[in-house]
Amino acid sequence: MKNTLLFISLLLITISSSGHDKKEASNEISKKKVLVVSFIEKNFKSTYEIYEISKENGIDSETILSYLDDKICGSFPKSVEVEFIKCTDKPKIFETNVTFSSGKKDILIPNLSEIDNVSFNKLFEAYHVDYIMFINGYEINWIDDPQFKVENNIHFTILVKDRKQIATTKQTFSTPKLISFDKMEKRIQKLTMKIYTKYFKKLI
Repeated sequence: MKNTLLFISLLLITISSSGHDKKEASNEISKKKVLVVSFIEKNFKSTYEIYEISKENGIDSETILSYLDDKICGSFPKSVEVEFIKCTDKPKIFETNVTFSSGKKDILIPNLSEIDNVSFNKLFEAYHVDYIMFINGYEINWIDDPQFKVENNIHFTILVKDRKQIATTKQTFSTPKLISFDKMEKRIQKLTMKIYTKYFKKLI
């Protein structure tokens, strides 16, 4: 009798574990993946001198933009539905064949006309992703406002295969003065959460 009860208990545990594993595997398969490609170091603009920003952060001028880049790309929310993957080995065609222009409201717009669809689509297969998101650039500007004196803008584009752009826009947040990127961390996370909620939640 005891052996029978033990066998049934073990069987129920096995079934439960198997169901949990299948659920996790199903979630992993259905999770959408986004390759985050940053051009912050290429397209950084500010009314402040780079040494002023470096001094505020306690980081030397040569590495401050790389630090900002990591801060932005690492701030996207972790979700069971979407995984954001920073591109640490940027494809050469992005370095040499992507240019930018300023559109309405000074939004940075990427030009991918020098990249053919076949080459672009191969990147989705190579990185095993569903979307590619360009961080087109970053701005830190002084503004004439009685409460908030500094405006931060993140320009970005969401792309799918065949170079189709789902969205090209910018998100903004302001601070009372020039502060370090570490002190801005919660504001940056709130902004990237807004990008996730407003754009990627609609796509999944």
